[in-house]
Amino acid sequence: MRYSDLGSNWVARNADYKLEYDDVSNMPYVYFSKTDLMAIRRGDSIRIQQTTGIYFPTLELWKGRGGKVAWNDRFELNEQVFVEFPDTFSIQMNTSLYEVRQAKLTYTSYFGNEKIDGKFQDKLTGQVANGEIAFPVFESSEDVLKIDNIGKGIYFTGGFRLNGLTVYGYGTKTNRATLEIFDDQEKNLLFRGRSELVIIKRGDNLVGDQVEAVIYNGQDSIYHPSVSVRFNIGEKELQLKRGKRGSDRNPFLVLATK
Repeated sequence: MRYSDLGSNWVARNADYKLEYDDVSNMPYVYFSKTDLMAIRRGDSIRIQQTTGIYFPTLELWKGRGGKVAWNDRFELNEQVFVEFPDTFSIQMNTSLYEVRQAKLTYTSYFGNEKIDGKFQDKLTGQVANGEIAFPVFESSEDVLKIDNIGKGIYFTGGFRLNGLTVYGYGTKTNRATLEIFDDQEKNLLFRGRSELVIIKRGDNLVGDQVEAVIYNGQDSIYHPSVSVRFNIGEKELQLKRGKRGSDRNPFLVLATK
């Protein structure tokens, strides 16, 4: 569909197509009833499975409906993580990045069989400084999602973003995400943190900066308005550390509850 020595190359993996002509726009196009689309560049590749659409070669533009992108195409995973495109979308094929504003994510570890609405992006050679692949990206439309299977007694409420394999729980300045940790019986609240961003590694650890944190101990509590938090899920070890920013330098406060 598109060939470039230096840029992105796009391939339709289906020989069943029709060459048509649009009398309104006076442009030729290629119609695919169902195909896999692949983009290849510099050893990296992305794939959209089983999509329907038309391709305008003079514009290097794809207009499609439906399709699926699986994280397993890029990463070795023991479960299915994928997004589906229920509506129409378009791709400008002379670029390495495309976006689908209405997508549905399936990620059974966090949401079971529930499909999460949100925005999806994918990009060729989308690596960050440490060499990790930062794409595909999915960001939920809902900012009050509840995740209760991060680890025993751990509950998160906020938005959900997936960058490659890294999961972020996010909030806003006015509506921050909430992380709560309970005891083994899940009856007594031990910790509550509110933050704009938390990195979630299921079964491993939770990391957040500038977290408004409260540790509960019986009738007393320890409070800090902005602290770095790290919680080791396996060891059940919580670390709080002050940073160097203004609010980070505030002391920890011990509050008594009457």
